[in-house]
Formats: sequence, structure tokens, C-alpha cells
Amino acid sequence: MIKRISGSMIRNRERVCKIKSYGWKKTFTLNQSGFRLDEEQNKLKLSKIGEIKIKNHRLIKGKIKQIIIKKEINNWFAIIQTDETIKRKHGENEIGLDFGLIDFITDNNGNKVKLPKEWSLQENKIKIHNKKLSRTKKGSNNRKKTIKLLQRSYNKLNNQKNDFFHKLSTKLVTENKVIYLEDLDVKEMMMKSYNAKGFQKSAWSRFVNNYLINKAESADCQIIFCDRFAPTSQECSSCGRIQKIKLSNRIYNCSCGLSLDRDVNAAKNIVNYGRLGISLNGEETNTQSNEQISSMKSEAHHFNGG
Repeated sequence: MIKRISGSMIRNRERVCKIKSYGWKKTFTLNQSGFRLDEEQNKLKLSKIGEIKIKNHRLIKGKIKQIIIKKEINNWFAIIQTDETIKRKHGENEIGLDFGLIDFITDNNGNKVKLPKEWSLQENKIKIHNKKLSRTKKGSNNRKKTIKLLQRSYNKLNNQKNDFFHKLSTKLVTENKVIYLEDLDVKEMMMKSYNAKGFQKSAWSRFVNNYLINKAESADCQIIFCDRFAPTSQECSSCGRIQKIKLSNRIYNCSCGLSLDRDVNAAKNIVNYGRLGISLNGEETNTQSNEQISSMKSEAHHFNGG
């Protein structure tokens, strides 16, 4: 019996059997076996590939459990995961942090940390490259060059953010034993605000979840979230009086005589609510437990080749 194949069936089959173009594969993983690392000669031997020269950023500690080979632009990286347990030391202070768009964080002692200016400079470069990319012809060499420039700009911005978040989170954990934070719903804030790009640029959730909490766990440093609906920006940290103030008012003035920076006042309230341990509804606050768990250490080794 001969079955007639329609044109639509052929087209569907072509879509299913389409071969991926050159360069689409950017990562692959080796679990438990298929690799051998020679740290003395700075060489990594991969199964079916051979020996590759690498640049060791630091010594490997613990037993290697997995290696991920990853390509970023024209560079190849080996991300090595081991079974080492990371243990840090925490400080002896307590601190409350208020996140903002003008200053990244403001603590209850009046210290402020601003967003790095390099971020804005790099974002301007990304805008220029995007505008240039939109004017290039698809498939042209100029388009390929512009895409590489755009990728490098995005990669540099990401590295700048990682560097800033790592240094700041390490500093906070090594100086304090308890860190009080506000439980922010960033997604909802972005949907309701006219300055959603500012919230996205600040990346508060990324800093807290991916950096601060992980390092606090390894140092037995407590992370305590105060209630999401606590009026930290509207309440006087001295007498407890609540008053509505506009965002344009950067100084909090109260009838009790308190005159304080708006963000510093909010940070003090975050500490007060965090120490109570009880939300406005009588429920316990969301406290991050900090029992040490075995973590997988990632090490990036830059290949000489690319």
C-alpha cells in the first residue's frame, strides 16, 4: 500500500529534522567522570576532546563532582563543582538595611552605599550598540561584529554587578551577626511603578537571594525579614507616630522633634520590627534559618584558547 504524503507533512518533517547550525551548542556537562584536572601543569583533560591548557584562578578544594564547560562570546570556561563545605565567620553587630533607587542600601547607622557609576556607563554603551544593530543588514559582517560588541557589553555589565554584589554581601556578613531586611515584592512594585527600569537595574532580589542569604548561611549569620506591610517609611522611629510623606521629601520630620534622613528612619524601623519577631497581623516574621548545609563550590577556570 502506497501512502501519499502531502506537502504540509513534508514541511512538518523538515521542521522536526532540521539540523542545528554551527555554534549553537554553548555548554555541556561532565558528571563524576570523563575529565582529569592537572593543577600543577594547568591542564584539563576531557574525554573525546583531549588536553586543554587552562588558567587556574584558585586551588581546588574537595572532591570534584561535576564540570560544566561553557562558552561566553569567544571565551571558554570550566565551572568546577566540588563537595567542599564553605564556612565563613560572622561579625558581632546588628544592622537594618533599607533598599532604594537613589542609594542601593541605607543602614540604620546612616551609612549609604550607592550604585556604581560604571553600570550607567555600560548601559549607555549597550544602547549605542543596540541602535547600531537595528541599522545593520541581516547576515552582513557588520551585523556580526555589532552582535559581538553587544555581547561583550552585556557580559561586562554582568561581571560588574557580580563583583559589586560579592564584595558588598561579604562585607555585610563579616561585620554583622544579624541582618534585618524588608520583605519586598519587587515584581508587584515594578508593575505599579512608573520607574520599573530603576527597580530592575537595582536587582535587589538577585542580591539578597543569590548572594547575601547564601553567604549568611555559611557564616551562621541570621537574616530576618520584617513584615511586608509594615509602614517603615511612614512611621517615626523615635515615637512611633505614623504620617504620610511624599517620595520627594527626603527628610523625615516628626512633631516629637525627630529630623532624620528618610531612608535612615526606615532602616531603624526595619530593625525595630525585626526585633519584635511579630508582624502587624500577629504572625511570625519570615526568618531565614542559617544551619550550615553542604554546598557545591564553583570555580571558573579560563581557557587560554577561545
